Amino acid sequence: MIDERILQHIPGMAAARRVPSIDAADLTEERFRRDYVDRNLPLLIKGAIRHWPACGRWTDKRYLAGKVGENKVNLYRHLNFSNDATMKRSAIPGTMAQALDVLHSDEDAVIFLPFRVDAPNSKFTSLKDDIGGVRFLAKPKKPLFYPRARTFMYRGAGSGWHTHTIDETLMCQIGGAKRVGLLPAKDASYAALKRIFFSERYLDDPNVFDELPAKLRPFVADVEQGDALYIPPSWWHGVQPIDEGVGATLAFCWRSPLHKISDLSYPPVRELWREAYAKPNLGMLVMPLWGLASLGALLGYRLKCLFRRPAGVTTEPPAQA
Repeated sequence: MIDERILQHIPGMAAARRVPSIDAADLTEERFRRDYVDRNLPLLIKGAIRHWPACGRWTDKRYLAGKVGENKVNLYRHLNFSNDATMKRSAIPGTMAQALDVLHSDEDAVIFLPFRVDAPNSKFTSLKDDIGGVRFLAKPKKPLFYPRARTFMYRGAGSGWHTHTIDETLMCQIGGAKRVGLLPAKDASYAALKRIFFSERYLDDPNVFDELPAKLRPFVADVEQGDALYIPPSWWHGVQPIDEGVGATLAFCWRSPLHKISDLSYPPVRELWREAYAKPNLGMLVMPLWGLASLGALLGYRLKCLFRRPAGVTTEPPAQA
């Protein structure tokens, strides 16, 4: 059983444009940074993590139970909702071994099982040896907000539409395959989409998108085992499985380039800065200095682009290699 509602009712999804795809062997760190990370554009990287030991181990129930079976986890019998309150109310606590038994035996259910590989004082850190690096990202900086590595095991369960305002994300497909829909967070539709996606109404009501002020033009990527999808900040994305078996996804995060943190052309970034000054706190003393540094970096990046890019280069993803 696969919960297909995440992408089912999105306008334009049937004719969605494909995210550009590059083989990992052909992607240099300079090209990845210059053409995708700096420009905040998604990219599917084929075979990016094929060499990770996790790809052959983490869908093996006996292996994980032997390594981290005693750890405490929360199991969910539904997709990964964007609403945190919904997730908290429906959590089923237990051990990892118990959760794995359910995940591998209940083939007619939708199951979602998250855990953090980098959680401090946790036996989950013993799984770090199963995660390798990627040649196009040599020394990623520590993320500002998100954990470095979060894992989502699942059967038929995806993740509802949401955005990341800060930090870069590499969605690493360790087992199984997923389809990811993406939409840039633009002014014309951002407020309406936020209301729709965070209320979860779109899951059951296709008419909810009638209130949109602008036509959606989504992108889509099919991420197979061993692939990685770069998901830039300020891009809406919804994820659902393609196959019905047990799968595993690792979200690897790192700090955004300084010039992106104050790029006010993105509505989520403007929200972040407004919220930082909404009430007195220690962050208000730090944000002005951080903001000045980020704005300076953004100005420098824009000036560099004026001299580097040929006329007519679009802000859409580059043509597929």
